[in-house]
Amino acid sequence: MKLSVLDFINTYAKFHSSMVYIPERKSFNLAISDDDRPGIYFILNGEDILKIGKADGKNGLKGRIKSYKSNLSSRRQDPTVARIYQAMTGVLKNQELSLYLLPLPPIRQQIMGYWLDLQMARSLEYQLSTQAKHEQHSMLLSGQD
Repeated sequence: MKLSVLDFINTYAKFHSSMVYIPERKSFNLAISDDDRPGIYFILNGEDILKIGKADGKNGLKGRIKSYKSNLSSRRQDPTVARIYQAMTGVLKNQELSLYLLPLPPIRQQIMGYWLDLQMARSLEYQLSTQAKHEQHSMLLSGQD
């Protein structure tokens, strides 16, 4: 039997920090991370899941968190920045959110004579996001329909 997404987060992910939105910067005040492993992250407002995201780039979770801390005020046309700004200055105004991290190191496997790093972040992020929507979480900061 599958866990609810909240139970999954509480069982497997680790609380990273609180995060407060700074409208002038269009970014969040949150603790930095030195974890450069790939993984997924969860942004919650109490027990409502606002976003489940993946961090499978070169700098992993460290890079993704850095992007949420960066001053994004010059990126007016970016739809993600605009969506977050609208939510954080509207229905989520002055809310302190919670960020949870789940590192998912690649699995190294030999396939057809080549050693490959198999990433799980994209697949798990998709499945958990779909489940969170079915469980009626707002996914307000997510760009997926």
